[in-house]
Amino acid sequence: TQVGSQTVNLRLACRTADSMRLSENSTFYAVFFSQFTNTTPFLLSDGGGEKTIFAQFRSNTGETSAPVSITINYITAGPSISAFSLSEGQLLSRPLRVTATASAPLGMSAIEFYVDGIGQGTNAGGSFSHWFDIRSFSSAVHRVRLVARDTSGNFASLERNVTITPVPPSAPTITEPANDLVVNTNAY
Repeated sequence: TQVGSQTVNLRLACRTADSMRLSENSTFYAVFFSQFTNTTPFLLSDGGGEKTIFAQFRSNTGETSAPVSITINYITAGPSISAFSLSEGQLLSRPLRVTATASAPLGMSAIEFYVDGIGQGTNAGGSFSHWFDIRSFSSAVHRVRLVARDTSGNFASLERNVTITPVPPSAPTITEPANDLVVNTNAY
């Protein structure tokens, strides 16, 4: 089981228990029994990695169960952005497709794209593709930001400056019919 939060919500079951104790230490050193509940939050120790939570139950007759355990992988690393199609100082003169990819140990929730702090597009998952129409932006330097969010709420971001200078498309070039061609039929 993988978690991205230091506090995990445990669901417990024991038909005869009226008290319980939880610990990452199998000897339950300095951990006292408390009232049994079916669900309880448990605070994992600092630092990511594999954690084992031990539970022990006691009945109203005072009989204590053998400890049971669950191993949890506490992941503290957030997403990692592996590609972003815009580079620092890039000159943008025509609309273009902006792409990006990211991954996270806990899975990706979404990738978001912003220009000057205003959201332009969001894709669920670990890949992003958005048609960026620059024609509505002024000719100037603009700050673009890519935010990758994992399923636990952790995020990574990349910010870059791009220069937008819209240029109209080139005039079309007529290649057929050839220059000075005389046509004297109107067959359809």
